[in-house]
Amino acid sequence: MSTRTNILITYGQSRIYLYRHHDGYPANTGVDLVTKLRACEGSADKFLRALLSAQYDDGHKVYELTSEVHGDIEWAYAVEFNRTQSRAFPPKIGAAERGDTEDVDAAMARASQRVQSPADFARTVVNPEIKEQNKRLAELRKTHPPYRDAEDTPLLPEGDTA
Repeated sequence: MSTRTNILITYGQSRIYLYRHHDGYPANTGVDLVTKLRACEGSADKFLRALLSAQYDDGHKVYELTSEVHGDIEWAYAVEFNRTQSRAFPPKIGAAERGDTEDVDAAMARASQRVQSPADFARTVVNPEIKEQNKRLAELRKTHPPYRDAEDTPLLPEGDTA
């Protein structure tokens, strides 16, 4: 089953929605967003271009533009850029897992309320998810031969740079 997600990117009054059909959990999409935020040097344009040019191995796009929040998402992400694009106001990122009965707009609102620096997001959201994923993988290595050679996912650096 796919872990679908929406990403809301805000830049001043501009709002851009992206959809990702696979791997929407923080150990994957969160890593991707933080990595691209760190590489964009505070530029919303560079960040958006990096997301829209990302492709899976089969050539399909990882992210696609959409006009609204999809109704079947599991994760919502919010990325905010300050219009000054200065080092003093770096972009911020937040995430929220959607509850089974929760409205998608409520999940997106919670993600927007939780924005923080990419470094704090890596420390409080992404790396805990990666640690849990690595624990599950360690158990699978013990009981399922196909997983014996699977490697742990590395944690994100928690500083301001990649």
